[in-house]
Amino acid sequence: MDLLLSKTDEGAASSYNVLADAVKCSTDITILSAFYDNDFLFTLMKNVPKRVRSNYRIRIILNGSYGRRGVTQSEDLIFLSKTLKKMKFGNVDIRLIYNGGGMFHAKLYLVMNHTQPRWFVGSPNATKNGFSINDEVLLHFRGRHDDLRAYVRNKHDESIPVTEIKPSGVGIADFFRSGSLYFKSMAQVSFSYNLSLQDHVVDQLKNRNSLVIRYTEAELPFSSFNILRTLPNYSDENLKARTNNVTIKKFSIETCLGYWVPSSVSSVVDNLIAAKSHYYEHFLKSISDSLSSEFQRRKSEQNFLECLEDIEAASEEAIDKDSMAKNFLNFYDGLERRLKIPQLRTKYAQPYVVTPVPEIWDDKLASSDFKLSFFLDLWSRILESGMKKWSVAAGIIDSLGVAPSDITGHQQLEAMLIAFLDKNEIDIFGWENEELDNGGDE
Repeated sequence: MDLLLSKTDEGAASSYNVLADAVKCSTDITILSAFYDNDFLFTLMKNVPKRVRSNYRIRIILNGSYGRRGVTQSEDLIFLSKTLKKMKFGNVDIRLIYNGGGMFHAKLYLVMNHTQPRWFVGSPNATKNGFSINDEVLLHFRGRHDDLRAYVRNKHDESIPVTEIKPSGVGIADFFRSGSLYFKSMAQVSFSYNLSLQDHVVDQLKNRNSLVIRYTEAELPFSSFNILRTLPNYSDENLKARTNNVTIKKFSIETCLGYWVPSSVSSVVDNLIAAKSHYYEHFLKSISDSLSSEFQRRKSEQNFLECLEDIEAASEEAIDKDSMAKNFLNFYDGLERRLKIPQLRTKYAQPYVVTPVPEIWDDKLASSDFKLSFFLDLWSRILESGMKKWSVAAGIIDSLGVAPSDITGHQQLEAMLIAFLDKNEIDIFGWENEELDNGGDE
């Protein structure tokens, strides 16, 4: 038994080299992997001599994805199968395992030369990174191994040929899987510096009428000091427009885990987000350029001291301005350093993060909370507008074939949707609409 590494000292055989050499003199290969990339598989299979490819058998078993990612995966694997056949491989069988709430995470490579097996079992996925960039290990050995043989056979029996997988299902879990979740990004950049005023100073300010403290938030005159208000050409009206907010309500149903968006309209939502992100990223670059100026740093410090002078005058309380100014400059310098980094600006500009719907269906509490929040929001849309305008919510109600006025509550909505899905496929919902091109703002 040999231990193979993805990264080796110069001259030593890497895990990929040993696997590729085994493939060169083999008659079939079975690959079990959680993840894959087509380029790696194409490169690996090119090691099989062309003269034997027509009788060569390729069997690949992978972890199956759901929802939007599942549709893309199926299309990608069908392309992989067709390309391998164009490479003259006569027997290609690509399959997926759907492992409920868990994940099929095995990494096993069985290379056969007629009846002689060679096993590669370890940590690398069937990807370029797994066999060259990541730090991975493989155990390599030859000969019969009944337990591994049984494992491979069982996984084959549990898997589904990719050509037989439909992108839509007929259960409520399949319905939710057919969409993605969009939720607010936690990576946000703040231009407001908390003054952390002592309570007795705040109490004095609260007792003042018509109080105006320069460079603080307009709604709360003695709240945070806003660096943007110290920059040239940034009025209150200008600043309100400089946000990365995107309204996606019409394209989604709000849940406890985020905004659920069906796959058929996700590209529209993605385009809205990309446009606003691109705009806001340019805005952050302009702020970064301003903050990097030593003149602007001194100006912002002076404006901060003017803010503190306003507070002293209004509260008639002494403030340790030097100490507070020092802390403010630390905040200023940290903000300036972060905004200099292009990757961070890109991250800050993203208003939403998108992810597949998690596999929570075996968790009764989590799935119950998710479904309750979904149908409560759907029900609230009916109460708000009666579904007169196009939206994803209206598309669901229209497909159910019932007037909004006939629906009495969220529990009835859930029962109706479950009954509808028992008889129809997911792609029957009328979410494609010319109003999709009108943008997401409401």
